[in-house]
Amino acid sequence: MPRESLIQMLEDLASRVRSLERDSKQAAATMQELEREKRQAAATMQELERDSKQAAATIEALERDNRQATATIQAFEHEKKQAAATIQALERDSEQAAAAIEAFERAEKQAAATIQELEREKRQATLTVQGLEREVGELGAVIVLASEKVSEMLKDGASADVSAAPGSRLSN
Repeated sequence: MPRESLIQMLEDLASRVRSLERDSKQAAATMQELEREKRQAAATMQELERDSKQAAATIEALERDNRQATATIQAFEHEKKQAAATIQALERDSEQAAAAIEAFERAEKQAAATIQELEREKRQATLTVQGLEREVGELGAVIVLASEKVSEMLKDGASADVSAAPGSRLSN
């Protein structure tokens, strides 16, 4: 082999070695870049895992809050039903109270009418008593007159004729 061919071959080999060295350097730089990107991707992956854990914790907290809110709503609905039942009971009590007031008012009117009737009866009884007292007074006066008449008759009768008729003495 001629020398020039060998030199050419060596130059070609040197050129290829340089090309391979450049390619190797580029590959090393690419490898370093890929390693950096891999580390960044790993860091990003760790961040995503942290974010995912935080998101899972947030979801759990939201579900817990949702359960609590549901329980609160159910408790509120229960209290609302109880309040409605209480309102209905109060309305029934109010109706009963209104009926009792009406009954009381009727009884009060009836009592007032009874009192008025009793007052009329009292006035009538008072008038009757006054009339009886007048009659008693008149009877007393009649009794006094009759007593005086009897006394007079007795006086006259003791001095009178025994043969006179009994009816004639009373006419005097």
